[in-house]
Amino acid sequence: VNPVYANKTDKNHLYNPKFHKHAFNYRTRRLTYTLAMRIRDYIKKGVPSYQAFLKVQTHLLALGKAYSVELAYETFHTFILNIADEKNRELFQKLGSLYALSEIRKDASWYLEQGYIASTKSKAIRQRQERLCTELRPHLNSLVEGFGIPDHCMSAPIAKKIGTKTP
Repeated sequence: VNPVYANKTDKNHLYNPKFHKHAFNYRTRRLTYTLAMRIRDYIKKGVPSYQAFLKVQTHLLALGKAYSVELAYETFHTFILNIADEKNRELFQKLGSLYALSEIRKDASWYLEQGYIASTKSKAIRQRQERLCTELRPHLNSLVEGFGIPDHCMSAPIAKKIGTKTP
């Protein structure tokens, strides 16, 4: 991985869907490769294939999660490209960036270990994620309304803020 890329922390880069797609694709490809190498090594040692798969279960789960994150982001990004209204497209792009940065941040230790991101980039991702939350806050009601949740569910005790009493 290019050290300049691993340290790149500007807003345009961190919000860029190409960066998000590349990060997710890199994780999926790297996990696939390392998983295949581990299984191959077990089989070469004479471990039955079933036992080899049992030994790499956590790796398989990490790969499945990485692939589902990549697929979800790709599907969402394709959806965004088809939004005609510029204002709504920008809002959904921010949501997509928030999702991507959140997922990258969840797996920051993995990305750091692989040298894909540096510590400065990890810190910048956290800061940009927090900034996006602040930027999306004014749109919260319209975003929640977009899910079509009935009012009676929104007023249910589980939907109430923790620590507040219901009448």
